[in-house]
Amino acid sequence: MSARRRRRVPLAFRQGPSDVVTGEPALELADGPGAPALPDPFSDSLPPPPEAPPESDEAGRRISEVRRRVRPSHAVATGETTTVRSPLDAVGSAAPDVTPQDPCERLLYELVTSGPESTEAWEAPLFRQADAMLPLLAEIFPGPLWFDRNRPHRGLPGGDVVGAVPRALVLLGERSRPWVATLQADPREHDRFHACLVAARLAHPELLDPLAHSLLEGEADVRMAAQHAVRSYGRAPEATQLLAALRVLAVSEGRRTVWRLRAIEALGALGDPAAPDALVELLAHGNRAMARAAHHALRRITAHDLGTLRQPWRRWLRNQRGRPRASWLVAALVDRRPELREHALSELERVARRGVDVAPEAPQRAWAEAQARYAVWLAKRFG
Repeated sequence: MSARRRRRVPLAFRQGPSDVVTGEPALELADGPGAPALPDPFSDSLPPPPEAPPESDEAGRRISEVRRRVRPSHAVATGETTTVRSPLDAVGSAAPDVTPQDPCERLLYELVTSGPESTEAWEAPLFRQADAMLPLLAEIFPGPLWFDRNRPHRGLPGGDVVGAVPRALVLLGERSRPWVATLQADPREHDRFHACLVAARLAHPELLDPLAHSLLEGEADVRMAAQHAVRSYGRAPEATQLLAALRVLAVSEGRRTVWRLRAIEALGALGDPAAPDALVELLAHGNRAMARAAHHALRRITAHDLGTLRQPWRRWLRNQRGRPRASWLVAALVDRRPELREHALSELERVARRGVDVAPEAPQRAWAEAQARYAVWLAKRFG
């Protein structure tokens, strides 16, 4: 990975000379004792993602050869099928000008020319040559893709189904983790986005530090991919710690507004059930962007909308003490506002890992039936 320019990873977020709401904030080192202290993973001592293992001379030669042969690729959607157009076409309509003699390079070319239905041929050899293959996979990441993120899709996929190179990194598991962490800090937005999708499948605790940075970065698509990845950690202690750090950041007046807005966005996207108390108080914030972000996050977490005043939300939260977030979602299935009903249904499908098909235009009776079915699941799950 020495040929790649690595994106600077923030060690801390320092209050700048002006408090901005838009634009890309500068990522600066903390000033030491004067810098605000937040719990990990946003503490001033947060290290950058681990460096990829050093490259040998032989790996450097292979990478140079791979770089010469493999040029940028892109996905092209045709009807219901996404194919790959590149010098190494995934559907086999093009091939390298000269067949590589090096076994690792041959395996790499077999890998990048495979479609999603033909990965078994290279999976076993990949494990046998994992150490030699990892630098090559990282160099051409994400490679030819099977998934076109510019087409409409319902939720983001995991890295094992978006392309052959991401799939290979997922399959290698623990051995690929340092490389994936480094790819999450790559200067190219395209690479960071797909690295988050790989992290979603690996769900390794040490990948949460780079994911924490991705939750707060300037590119909205990367933040969305990082949110998708963090959700895959479920109730892991490290994920709980991350949510706690986001809550602290969201209410910390000493932090730049842009960081706080992105923390609020992440809390809403991650459905943090501990966040509403703090978010309700932000409804009265003097900065209207903060108040609007808090209101939007409350809607996403609770699937309810009690307006922009604090008192109705305070009363509602007092009445909800001790109830799981899933109960808020079940109640919202019969809300009069269709966008809240549909959001609650989508979240319940993810949380319960079971779906109840209800068309958006379905009559109220169909939504009530869906609510009854999820109420049975809720009673069995939470008693």
